[in-house]
Amino acid sequence: MQKQTKIIFNLIAVAVFFTLVSWMHPFYVGVSHVRINQSQSEAQIEVRLFTDDVQNAFSQQGVAFNPQKRDTTTLRKLQKIFNQELALFAKNKTQEWSRVPLELIGFEEESEATWFYLESAELPAKAQSWRFINTLLLKEHPEQVHVVHAEIGPDYRKSEQLNIKRRSFEF
Repeated sequence: MQKQTKIIFNLIAVAVFFTLVSWMHPFYVGVSHVRINQSQSEAQIEVRLFTDDVQNAFSQQGVAFNPQKRDTTTLRKLQKIFNQELALFAKNKTQEWSRVPLELIGFEEESEATWFYLESAELPAKAQSWRFINTLLLKEHPEQVHVVHAEIGPDYRKSEQLNIKRRSFEF
């Protein structure tokens, strides 16, 4: 119970932080949620970034991103960016890492931020551990920080911070 209280407190703190930062916005912060279901047969990832940061960064990569416009060309270009900057790996019994294919299924704007949704239904059977990598916006903003919340089923939760020096974590 104490662990759940800590997680809820952390989530509330991140939400309050995003609210306060959205007024000033000299900070570059993103939030990611990695959820792997109990049977480890599918993964869902949500990434929240400030919309203006995304627009500036993606425009440098040739994508005119507008969170209210959803067309297949933009989704394909965004998929390519996310494949380069975001990854989930599974470690098997023989201690080998394999990349999990992630598909960008959509996005939505919320206030001054945009949520991006990815999923995978092709997880390796019974992975021993997982590694999540997120380098989104680090080239454009070296001070970018990503708060990552990882969950496996209802019993396992872990939160970490990624940045220019630490781009991945295992759970």
